[in-house]
Amino acid sequence: MTERYQDLIDKNIFGGEPLRVDMQVNAAELPAYATVETVDPVAFDGFEEVLFQPETKRKQRYTVTDLAKPNHVLKLCFETDTLQRKTNDSLAGTHPLALELVRPSYGQAHYLKIEVAADSHVELVFFEKESAVSNPEDGGKPAVFLEATVGERAVLDVVYIHPLYLENSGRRNYLTIKDSTTFLYHGKVSGSGKFRWTSINIGDSLVEKGRVDLLAPYARADIGGAAYIPKGCEHFYQYQVRCLTPKARAFVQSHGVVDDGGSGHMVSIADIEKGAHGAKVREENRFITLGKNARAFTDPTLLIDEYDVEASHAATVGQMDEDAMFYLQSRGLTPEQAKRLVTSGFLMPLIDRIPQNELRNQLAN
Repeated sequence: MTERYQDLIDKNIFGGEPLRVDMQVNAAELPAYATVETVDPVAFDGFEEVLFQPETKRKQRYTVTDLAKPNHVLKLCFETDTLQRKTNDSLAGTHPLALELVRPSYGQAHYLKIEVAADSHVELVFFEKESAVSNPEDGGKPAVFLEATVGERAVLDVVYIHPLYLENSGRRNYLTIKDSTTFLYHGKVSGSGKFRWTSINIGDSLVEKGRVDLLAPYARADIGGAAYIPKGCEHFYQYQVRCLTPKARAFVQSHGVVDDGGSGHMVSIADIEKGAHGAKVREENRFITLGKNARAFTDPTLLIDEYDVEASHAATVGQMDEDAMFYLQSRGLTPEQAKRLVTSGFLMPLIDRIPQNELRNQLAN
């Protein structure tokens, strides 16, 4: 990395100080838009549907009961009045908000609830910070739960960046499969609202599953993910968008690079339910592999129960272009440099989704 995340925060490209999301929260120290609530058992159990694998060819490994249960809910509520005021403890309308989320370990979980009021536009950037890994005997699997509600004509643009190793020491110590975190998110979008999600994971083993419900006409979902999967690591991504209303719009795009000895899975489901005429959905899942022991699987699914819709998907798994590698090495690059350049180019369409120029450039480097 050319610069640490803190350097970006110091440059004031974010709306004030980052909000730290840790296991212990002092409600008195929270900004105006944040409050602490108790966990609603019904809402928590609803994440079972997010974790569920509908219409896929692979067995579900565990359920919500196997995950650690959060102690509280951190609620972030954004309204137009708050967004128009630039204060020391609230989000400015022209700046994204940075959140430092301390990665949970066994027996630990985060639960965030985000509400964006009608006609508001919010950009959130989550920086997941590494933490010590505990023993499985300490409790359920580490997990992050995120619930988002987007009002009419509102926009919620979330960038979630998993740890980039290691900012301080320069070492790389990726989470193994047995220590992986499960990340579940559930979005609900009202009429003409938009939920935009971009996930960047360069390393850690991870299970990430999301579901977005489009509840009213012209509600939109734009889901993207970029992943580099090194040796000994496994990523599992599942994106599900449910079109429950006429003229809903959904786009899913994910690119992954699997190094020799790594394993990657991408599942996407677009569900156009009865009555959702005029809906438009597109799914694109693409992997490249960097060795004979790299494993990659894509599984796009369209579930259509209505006429007069537009729905399509594309899925590719291919090896690195040997001609491109030869050309780059003939120009003086080492094999490792050539591989990094090809990897960067393949992931760049997803990196380009990040709206913050400085952050986008840092990740590109």
